[in-house]
Amino acid sequence: MSMMLWLPGLVSAQQALQLVRVNTDDVAAYLDWAEDSSAALLGDNVGAIGTCVPVFGADDPGDVFFFTVNPNQENLFGLDFNNPVLQQELAKISDIRRVVSRDVHLTIRQGGAPGSLGRTWSQAIYFVETTPPARYIELLNEMERRLHANGFDDVSWAAYQVLTGSDTNKVVSTLRAPTRARVGAALDAIQFAPWSNFDAEEGGFDNVRTLVHAYIADCEIYASNQ
Repeated sequence: MSMMLWLPGLVSAQQALQLVRVNTDDVAAYLDWAEDSSAALLGDNVGAIGTCVPVFGADDPGDVFFFTVNPNQENLFGLDFNNPVLQQELAKISDIRRVVSRDVHLTIRQGGAPGSLGRTWSQAIYFVETTPPARYIELLNEMERRLHANGFDDVSWAAYQVLTGSDTNKVVSTLRAPTRARVGAALDAIQFAPWSNFDAEEGGFDNVRTLVHAYIADCEIYASNQ
């Protein structure tokens, strides 16, 4: 309950994400399926569908994160998983993919939001334990401000609270950029540039969060009704 208390003051639009971790022996074939089937899966629903593929940090080889962006939890929880169209599309890949987990993330900080059809980007993804989480979001706000003031206006932070599964109550922060190399350049600056040295200041990142897991991933939106 303590995690829920600070959300109303931070969230401007409580988008809910369905994050499905799948494992496949044929990542290329799975991504082809996602590209071909996402429009049918989305239908007339408000939101978006896409994937993120871990390049570094994957739990297992062949992991892919399939996600849906929904306007709120009511919309997400109201989805009909027995929908004939959904079952028809999933049947096309039943022999090449295994669902590892299916969880809900609530947006607590909007980033440079991907949302247009065909939009691609890369991101560093951090699962963290944080107390207090409100201070962690404040630090992400300040880090983004410093990045934008020092030549990284194409980079942004987003953050989510995990609502279900083994990572419940963890916060996921994502550093987004147009390319993987640009993510790396931003991380170099965050680590080495004098202007980004939060941990030399009172209340820096090391004082408010413990890093649990990190990924570097390439992402794409395949269908969007936003």
